[in-house]
Amino acid sequence: MIIRKIKESEINQLESFLYDALYVPEGALPFDYDIIYKPELQVYISEFGKEISDVCLVCALDDKLVGAVWGRIMDDYGHIDDDTPSLCISIKDGYRGKGIGTNLLNGIEKVYHDMGYKRLSLSCQKANRAVNLYKRLGYRVFEDKGDEYIMVLDL
Repeated sequence: MIIRKIKESEINQLESFLYDALYVPEGALPFDYDIIYKPELQVYISEFGKEISDVCLVCALDDKLVGAVWGRIMDDYGHIDDDTPSLCISIKDGYRGKGIGTNLLNGIEKVYHDMGYKRLSLSCQKANRAVNLYKRLGYRVFEDKGDEYIMVLDL
């Protein structure tokens, strides 16, 4: 498992990772792929890499990207203020539960800490088992928004 910064030539793969990051409750039908082109989701990937706060780490196995975590200061579901990058994480099916998410999150937390940021935020559906991962890594509930949490990690 190799955790590294995304290459410019790989940024287009964030579309697929964004789609995979969408939480689909058990038994529900998956979203149409076109959902990622809605403005409220495009904020995660549009013009990615152009802003100083844009950071993305990927997990490569056998030259295939199987996971990504990226963040930027944006007005998204996890937005808390204009000084805190919001994160999005996505692990491809078949690779979840193998420590990839933990390694990606630990890596991006270090990058943002070294850049001088004080905290990170993310949004997570309460029913998503990833809530337990975030709590284990030190994220706390910042705001309860009904079906989802906004979670924060102090760096």
